[in-house]
Amino acid sequence: MEPHMLEACVREVLNEQAPRAMAVLEPLRVTITNFPELHKIPDKGYKRLAPGQPVGLRHTGYVIAVQNIIKDTDGHVQELEVTCTKSEAVQKPKAFIHWVSDPLICEVRQYERLFLHKNPEDPTEVPGGFLSDVNPDSLHVIEKALVDRSLVFNRTVTLKEDPGKV
Repeated sequence: MEPHMLEACVREVLNEQAPRAMAVLEPLRVTITNFPELHKIPDKGYKRLAPGQPVGLRHTGYVIAVQNIIKDTDGHVQELEVTCTKSEAVQKPKAFIHWVSDPLICEVRQYERLFLHKNPEDPTEVPGGFLSDVNPDSLHVIEKALVDRSLVFNRTVTLKEDPGKV
Protein backbone atom coordinates (compact mmCIF):
# COMPACT_ATOMS: atom_id res chain seq x y z
CA MET A 1 0.00 0.00 0.00
CA GLU A 2 1.20 3.50 -0.80
CA PRO A 3 2.19 5.34 2.44
CA HIS A 4 0.18 8.46 1.50
CA MET A 5 -2.96 6.33 1.00
CA LEU A 6 -2.53 4.72 4.42
CA GLU A 7 -1.99 8.16 6.00
CA ALA A 8 -5.15 9.49 4.32
CA CYS A 9 -7.20 6.57 5.73
CA VAL A 10 -5.74 7.09 9.22
CA ARG A 11 -6.55 10.84 9.06
CA GLU A 12 -10.15 10.08 8.05
CA VAL A 13 -10.71 7.70 10.98
CA LEU A 14 -8.95 9.97 13.49
CA ASN A 15 -10.87 13.03 12.27
CA GLU A 16 -14.15 11.34 13.21
CA GLN A 17 -13.09 9.55 16.40
CA ALA A 18 -10.08 11.19 18.09
CA PRO A 19 -10.63 13.69 20.90
CA ARG A 20 -9.24 17.14 20.12
CA ALA A 21 -6.27 18.41 22.12
CA MET A 22 -3.63 21.00 21.42
CA ALA A 23 0.15 20.89 21.32
CA VAL A 24 2.22 23.92 20.33
CA LEU A 25 5.58 22.79 18.96
CA GLU A 26 7.22 26.19 18.53
CA PRO A 27 5.61 28.24 21.31
CA LEU A 28 5.72 32.01 21.66
CA ARG A 29 4.37 33.55 24.86
CA VAL A 30 1.32 35.76 24.22
CA THR A 31 -0.05 38.22 26.79
CA ILE A 32 -3.55 39.51 26.08
CA THR A 33 -3.84 43.27 26.68
CA ASN A 34 -5.90 46.20 25.39
CA PHE A 35 -3.25 48.33 23.64
CA PRO A 36 -4.25 50.21 20.46
CA GLU A 37 -3.68 48.22 17.26
CA LEU A 38 -0.46 48.60 15.28
CA HIS A 39 -0.81 49.10 11.55
CA LYS A 40 2.15 47.14 10.12
CA ILE A 41 1.30 44.75 7.30
CA PRO A 42 2.84 41.25 6.99
CA ASP A 43 4.18 39.88 3.72
CA LYS A 44 1.58 39.03 1.08
CA GLY A 45 0.19 35.52 1.61
CA TYR A 46 1.34 35.28 5.26
CA LYS A 47 -1.55 33.85 7.30
CA ARG A 48 -0.15 33.57 10.81
CA LEU A 49 -0.18 35.98 13.75
CA ALA A 50 1.65 39.21 12.86
CA PRO A 51 1.18 42.96 13.29
CA GLY A 52 -1.90 43.91 11.25
CA GLN A 53 -2.74 40.21 10.72
CA PRO A 54 -5.26 38.93 13.31
CA VAL A 55 -5.81 35.18 13.71
CA GLY A 56 -8.49 33.08 15.35
CA LEU A 57 -7.82 30.88 18.37
CA ARG A 58 -8.89 27.45 17.17
CA HIS A 59 -12.17 26.15 18.67
CA THR A 60 -12.81 29.24 20.85
CA GLY A 61 -14.62 31.88 18.80
CA TYR A 62 -11.99 34.49 19.69
CA VAL A 63 -9.62 36.50 17.50
CA ILE A 64 -6.30 37.93 18.65
CA ALA A 65 -4.28 40.75 17.08
CA VAL A 66 -0.69 41.87 17.81
CA GLN A 67 -0.41 45.14 19.70
CA ASN A 68 3.22 45.14 20.84
CA ILE A 69 6.33 43.04 20.21
CA ILE A 70 8.76 42.54 23.12
CA LYS A 71 12.32 41.64 22.10
CA ASP A 72 15.41 40.69 24.09
CA THR A 73 18.69 42.62 23.92
CA ASP A 74 19.76 40.61 20.84
CA GLY A 75 16.59 41.60 18.98
CA HIS A 76 14.89 38.16 19.20
CA VAL A 77 11.14 38.14 19.81
CA GLN A 78 10.40 36.97 23.37
CA GLU A 79 6.72 37.81 23.78
CA LEU A 80 3.74 39.30 21.96
CA GLU A 81 1.12 41.48 23.61
CA VAL A 82 -2.24 41.09 21.88
CA THR A 83 -5.88 42.11 22.16
CA CYS A 84 -8.62 39.51 22.14
CA THR A 85 -12.14 40.00 20.74
CA LYS A 86 -15.15 37.77 20.06
CA SER A 87 -15.04 36.70 16.40
CA GLU A 88 -18.59 37.99 15.70
CA ALA A 89 -17.34 41.51 16.44
CA VAL A 90 -14.56 41.47 13.83
CA GLN A 91 -13.97 40.28 10.29
CA LYS A 92 -13.26 36.54 10.00
CA PRO A 93 -9.49 35.99 10.26
CA LYS A 94 -7.48 34.44 7.41
CA ALA A 95 -6.13 31.71 9.68
CA PHE A 96 -6.71 29.95 13.00
CA ILE A 97 -3.86 28.93 15.31
CA HIS A 98 -3.43 26.19 17.92
CA TRP A 99 -3.02 27.36 21.50
CA VAL A 100 -2.79 25.98 25.02
CA SER A 101 -3.77 27.47 28.37
CA ASP A 102 -1.99 26.37 31.56
CA PRO A 103 0.35 24.14 29.51
CA LEU A 104 2.97 21.58 30.38
CA ILE A 105 6.41 21.67 28.78
CA CYS A 106 7.24 18.38 27.11
CA GLU A 107 9.45 16.73 24.55
CA VAL A 108 7.80 15.88 21.23
CA ARG A 109 9.28 13.38 18.80
CA GLN A 110 8.19 13.71 15.19
CA TYR A 111 8.87 10.69 13.01
CA GLU A 112 9.07 10.99 9.24
CA ARG A 113 9.44 8.21 6.70
CA LEU A 114 12.20 5.79 7.64
CA PHE A 115 13.43 5.25 4.07
CA LEU A 116 14.23 7.78 1.37
CA HIS A 117 12.83 5.74 -1.54
CA LYS A 118 9.46 4.08 -2.13
CA ASN A 119 11.04 0.62 -2.56
CA PRO A 120 14.22 0.53 -0.43
CA GLU A 121 14.73 -3.21 -1.12
CA ASP A 122 14.74 -2.74 -4.91
CA PRO A 123 18.41 -2.93 -6.02
CA THR A 124 17.66 -0.90 -9.17
CA GLU A 125 16.24 1.93 -7.03
CA VAL A 126 18.67 1.57 -4.09
CA PRO A 127 21.89 -0.14 -5.26
CA GLY A 128 23.48 -0.05 -1.78
CA GLY A 129 20.64 -2.00 -0.13
CA PHE A 130 17.91 -0.86 2.24
CA LEU A 131 20.32 0.06 5.06
CA SER A 132 21.90 2.68 2.80
CA ASP A 133 18.45 4.18 2.23
CA VAL A 134 17.64 5.06 5.85
CA ASN A 135 16.47 8.66 6.15
CA PRO A 136 18.94 10.45 8.49
CA ASP A 137 16.22 13.06 9.20
CA SER A 138 13.50 10.55 10.13
CA LEU A 139 13.42 11.81 13.73
CA HIS A 140 13.01 15.46 14.77
CA VAL A 141 12.95 16.15 18.52
CA ILE A 142 11.36 19.33 19.90
CA GLU A 143 12.45 19.69 23.52
CA LYS A 144 10.23 22.53 24.75
CA ALA A 145 6.80 22.08 23.19
CA LEU A 146 3.72 23.14 25.15
CA VAL A 147 0.80 20.71 25.52
CA ASP A 148 -2.57 20.48 27.26
CA ARG A 149 -2.35 18.93 30.72
CA SER A 150 -3.11 15.24 31.44
CA LEU A 151 -2.79 14.10 27.84
CA VAL A 152 -0.45 11.85 25.92
CA PHE A 153 0.34 12.87 22.33
CA ASN A 154 1.23 10.38 19.63
CA ARG A 155 1.65 11.73 16.13
CA THR A 156 0.45 8.90 13.93
CA VAL A 157 0.44 10.85 10.66
CA THR A 158 1.29 14.42 9.73
CA LEU A 159 -1.43 16.99 9.21
CA LYS A 160 -2.67 17.26 5.67
CA GLU A 161 -1.17 20.55 4.51
CA ASP A 162 -2.73 22.85 1.96
CA PRO A 163 -0.05 23.28 -0.76
CA GLY A 164 -0.92 27.00 -1.01
CA LYS A 165 -0.50 27.56 2.73
CA VAL A 166 2.42 29.62 3.98
